[in-house]
Amino acid sequence: MIALVIVGFVKISVFFYAVIVGLSTLFKVKRPSALTYPVGTVILFFLGQLQVMFKSI
Repeated sequence: MIALVIVGFVKISVFFYAVIVGLSTLFKVKRPSALTYPVGTVILFFLGQLQVMFKSI
């Protein structure tokens, strides 16, 4: 069980890193760390919307 949690955390971290690097390359941002909070906020917002949407089903 603990291995699933660790693997899940690593997968999410790698995905988040890839999104940040990809967006910084796409928009030519010099410091990719400047995108971490905005992207994290957007991801959390959409996860909250998914929970609300599927809670009614």
